[in-house]
Amino acid sequence: LVVESFKHIKKAIITGAGGFLGSHISERLCQAGVEVLGVDNFSTGQAKNVKRISTQFSNYKFVEADVTQDW
Repeated sequence: LVVESFKHIKKAIITGAGGFLGSHISERLCQAGVEVLGVDNFSTGQAKNVKRISTQFSNYKFVEADVTQDW
């Protein structure tokens, strides 16, 4: 994904943020300056993917939750 293509986006919610695709999309959005909220229940994703992004970018926040349930 090209960082320049995200310039019009200000905020994003990424579900599955602990997975391979979700973590990489989150990282690219953060690099573009987008405020990102990652959500995952880690049923298949990994916490190490989220930790890597959250320590690298101040514009990344994470919530451990199941989006199919109230939170």
